[in-house]
Amino acid sequence: MKKITTILGLLFLSMTILNSCGDKDKDDKKSKKDREISVKNLDKDIDNEEDAVEAMITITKAQIELVEKAIGPPLLMMDDEDLEDRAEDIDKAEEDVWDKIIDEEWDEDDLEDADNWDEYEDLKDELEDLGDEYYDLLEEAEYDDREESYDYTEETGEAEAEGSNFSYKELQFMEEFMEECTSDNYYAMYDYCECALEELMYEYTIDQMEYLEDTEAVEFIVENTDCLELIDYDEEYE
Repeated sequence: MKKITTILGLLFLSMTILNSCGDKDKDDKKSKKDREISVKNLDKDIDNEEDAVEAMITITKAQIELVEKAIGPPLLMMDDEDLEDRAEDIDKAEEDVWDKIIDEEWDEDDLEDADNWDEYEDLKDELEDLGDEYYDLLEEAEYDDREESYDYTEETGEAEAEGSNFSYKELQFMEEFMEECTSDNYYAMYDYCECALEELMYEYTIDQMEYLEDTEAVEFIVENTDCLELIDYDEEYE
């Protein structure tokens, strides 16, 4: 498998890489619902720009609360019924507040002059950070599920994977390739590496890749695939 490292090294040099019971349960669910930040009728209490920003602050706090609940534990998908209903309520409240702002003909400069605007911006930054954390956790969970689906049997040289006909040698190669390829920045590189692996395995057998010229592998990925477009340059390089 040393060949993998050499190929990947040249791949990285050929481009620029980057500079989420019973009644008691019902009572608990109800009490949690009662403790949620209220977003009802926020637009009704808006008389000036400060009131408008305050309503936006309340909505952002509710969004933060929602993402924190999704992060868990347990980690929940946003299509969870309770989360989805809550998100719809928040979206409706936000729409009503912005309708009020538009009706009053306040622009962004008017809102930025409000005394509580800085608090709103700080909360938006916090929400963005939480959103990044949530999606990172989702990606990690998806990766862990994929890893657990493989059952290696080294004694027989075979490997069984859910819904897969790959041999043990192929699965071992795939695992080592992805581990090495994503080592610099897992989240930024994962989609690219998965694409490159798929294209290489479609074009060559595992045995052929053992003797594949380094430049030939690089040339194939760069010239014959769109994998490079999948690198997430927005991810911070670590």
